[in-house]
Amino acid sequence: MAIVGHGRVLAAGTLGDLLGEPAVRLRVEGLPADRAPLTAFGPVTEEEDGWLAVRPLDAARIPDLVAAVVAAGGRIGAVDPARRSLEDLFLDLVRAEVAA
Repeated sequence: MAIVGHGRVLAAGTLGDLLGEPAVRLRVEGLPADRAPLTAFGPVTEEEDGWLAVRPLDAARIPDLVAAVVAAGGRIGAVDPARRSLEDLFLDLVRAEVAA
């Protein structure tokens, strides 16, 4: 598969390679600063919009992650099994090309 923008190949590979690893995003309140219990599920990052992201994470492990957040004292506001859409990838690539 290839993504073409303005007549140039911006990215190429299998669909899985292009979309990246499966992940989950969480909207959490009251979580202590120590996120060690969550790192057992994978690298935890705080995104610019305030969501916590764990990548990679198999969707079957999401309930266990949510339980770990609650056990650590956090309150779950939302759970988003996040995998980039092909449309999001295309828009990100085109924006990056225009900005360059």
